[in-house]
Amino acid sequence: MFIKYGEAKYLENFYRLGEMYFSPCVKFRELEESQVKGIGDKDDGGIRTRNSQCYIAPQNGQAFFVSNAEISFITDCCRFTPTYCLKHTNTPYISEQEYITLSNQFPKHTHALIIENEDDFLENVRYHFRNKAFAHKIYYQDDLMTDFSEFLFNGDSDIQFYKPTAPKHKYFFEVVEKNLDDITIRSLRIDKSNAHKTMFRKGLFFKTQQEYRIVLPHLKIGEGTTYNIAPFNAKLIQIKELLR
Repeated sequence: MFIKYGEAKYLENFYRLGEMYFSPCVKFRELEESQVKGIGDKDDGGIRTRNSQCYIAPQNGQAFFVSNAEISFITDCCRFTPTYCLKHTNTPYISEQEYITLSNQFPKHTHALIIENEDDFLENVRYHFRNKAFAHKIYYQDDLMTDFSEFLFNGDSDIQFYKPTAPKHKYFFEVVEKNLDDITIRSLRIDKSNAHKTMFRKGLFFKTQQEYRIVLPHLKIGEGTTYNIAPFNAKLIQIKELLR
């Protein structure tokens, strides 16, 4: 099931009118700079990893090696990608500690919208965004792990998705996997056709949020924007009723 936390009036507009309020990806980075960690994430929408040795080759500059580096970056084309967040869970119930954390981080979020039929909701999204919405769970890790790496190489949206086209020979960076003998196993160039996949990783600090994300890589927005799907069935309750 999916859960959306928020204010009652906005959640009602979500399921009764089909109003989905998307924010540009970069907004979540800016939120951590101005508010408490947990509301925003300075690494949102980008790759963050530690390596014993990194090879950096800027397009306009001299290539160089960096040892014991921690690197984080966001691709330019993802900065203004419309982003919508839900919670994906097997149970709606939360612990007292989760309730306290949620209340502290999001004091205006008093209600929860319970969406039990995941398939119908996602089909609603797919249809109204004309196969141009990419939907998937978030991977939680502080380093670049094999499951997220596999997602970058071969992962796909949970709903049918027409990926954007990318200019030939123009890419943002390249992911290269090597074995212990330093032999390249595979490599992947990140460009406008697949850069949206970098938006599906967050640090372990955020793991309890169990986030599921819907992004619109074909569109760009500079501020929060409402898009509409069809109304759907859901249950609106106060968050405190989820305490167990």
